[in-house]
Amino acid sequence: MSKKEKFLWALAFSAIAILTLLPFFQVGFTCGDDFQYYNTAQGTWSQMRADAESYAHQSGRFYFLITKYFYCIPYLIDSFAWTKFVQYGSLLLCYVLFAYTAGRIFRSVRLGMLTLLLLIFNTFIGANWHYPPTAYPFYFSFSLMVYLCSILLFVSYTEKGGSWRLILSAIVCFIACLFYEDYIIFTILFGCCILVRHWRTSGFLPMLKSKQFY
Repeated sequence: MSKKEKFLWALAFSAIAILTLLPFFQVGFTCGDDFQYYNTAQGTWSQMRADAESYAHQSGRFYFLITKYFYCIPYLIDSFAWTKFVQYGSLLLCYVLFAYTAGRIFRSVRLGMLTLLLLIFNTFIGANWHYPPTAYPFYFSFSLMVYLCSILLFVSYTEKGGSWRLILSAIVCFIACLFYEDYIIFTILFGCCILVRHWRTSGFLPMLKSKQFY
């Protein structure tokens, strides 16, 4: 692909992204949770810590002690423009990283670009007030980026080797799982992919005896 073609592709994707996301910059708070996170972010650090402890105690989810602060990042500056910049800047970065991951796994730049196009094109303002593109800014997009980094580290390990990549992938995966329980389901699927990969390359019984598999 020539430099001119790359420029035209980038220009086309930028235009699609702007036209798709422009209406979102007229959307304010869509759920009570976001309004509460905004109020928490306007308080002191001790108030934010007390809020995290309260959430962890009431819901029985210890990870709020670690992750609850990330809910407040879009509201640390009391500015609508800042909130939207964080919300949709992180959403676009998440889209790009997901598309790059797809292209990297299937070794197809065109597939990655098509994935990015479909992700942007299918982003819409829904009637569900808890729909992630309009609610919970930054939190879900950031946590998914962390999880995608874990997958990319594992892909790099399969291509280049290096135990440190595998260990770092596991650590990053664990961190991502602290953000939301659904990532545990992703991790099970991730584990199934690893199992199938070793099964195809080594066979079932040799796989069970292999330290590398575990």
